[in-house]
Amino acid sequence: MTPAEILTSIGHEPRNPRPFGPTRDGTATAWTCDGGTIYLDRSPTTPYVGRGSAMLAIDDARRAHLIERQACGRRVLDFGSGLGGFVGRVRECAAFAIGYEPSAPDAITWSSVAHQGPYDIATAWHVVEHLDDPIEALTRLSGIMAPGALLVVEVPHARDWLLHSCGAFRAFSLWSEHRILHTRETLRSLLQCGGFDVERIEAVQRYPLANHLHWLTRGMPGGVDVNENLDREYAAMLAARDETDTLIAWARKG
Repeated sequence: MTPAEILTSIGHEPRNPRPFGPTRDGTATAWTCDGGTIYLDRSPTTPYVGRGSAMLAIDDARRAHLIERQACGRRVLDFGSGLGGFVGRVRECAAFAIGYEPSAPDAITWSSVAHQGPYDIATAWHVVEHLDDPIEALTRLSGIMAPGALLVVEVPHARDWLLHSCGAFRAFSLWSEHRILHTRETLRSLLQCGGFDVERIEAVQRYPLANHLHWLTRGMPGGVDVNENLDREYAAMLAARDETDTLIAWARKG
């Protein structure tokens, strides 16, 4: 499915589309539309392959802490597990935890993962924006989850303040592998079409204030120093404006 077809299939056909900028590798153009969703004009020609980053260990720890209470003594599946850091952390409290990474051909197969279900919790950290058919993937995921099981999905936010305010960051961050950058509305509709009841969607700021200042003053990546008090206040301000870099949805198998 093309990104526009995905949006149409969840009831958000792009209205009044207009160019937002080329992807970093020049293989596609990102568009935006009424409502604020950002999407590519075509699907990428090469498959997504997960990568490490300076934020990886920080994200793994944050995400494990986020679901620690729910995961305690439960069976957990991480869909799109990348290098496996999150799974390694959540195994410390879960009864069973496994990761499935579709871009790794030598990793655990889907049939093996499905055979070990049903799962009480499934997570998808920055995954669904990469998928050719996210509805089909979510439907398959629902099929191996227990009734009422929890799904936690994290995606980049189309209304990210820095994306709209810094041309250098926009040119850097529009990846050809990110088919759709979601708003709250499109993320909710996508999960509902996949068979889930959405409980809440939270605005989260992954990158600290120092990163934004680095981009605005130097026009390049950097600035990952953390000042907990300043970062907390800055994240709260962005969340109040619905302009954080990330959305996290909490949903239940319907």
